[in-house]
Amino acid sequence: MEQIKEILENIISLQRKHLALKSQYDEIEERFHQEADPVSAQIKLVEDELSDFRRKYVPGVSVIEVVNYKTGIKYLRGSVRYFVEGEPKRQTASIHLGKLSDFPQGINDPKLDELVMMKAIELNLRKKASK
Repeated sequence: MEQIKEILENIISLQRKHLALKSQYDEIEERFHQEADPVSAQIKLVEDELSDFRRKYVPGVSVIEVVNYKTGIKYLRGSVRYFVEGEPKRQTASIHLGKLSDFPQGINDPKLDELVMMKAIELNLRKKASK
């Protein structure tokens, strides 16, 4: 009988300890979520701002290889898709990026990525200024 009481007391003690720790955990979790809500709202605002900025200034670009059939020289050309203020659909324009031989790694050349972005942004700003 003594052993039964001891086991019962241990179970009750462990249950109380568990409830106390669970209560502490729940309080910490609640505080964390309350503190995290403003941060997640700020993250959403910055994501929206970044998206708007990209939409306004950084056009989408795809790069393709083209061949001048008369000379046999391969070139790279970019197709730029950009938005014009007040128009719901994207506009498209082409940009010349140079000879393929200027880019040792071809379309995947890191130097090409920077050139493409610079030329695309330049075209986008020029188009916006002319409207």
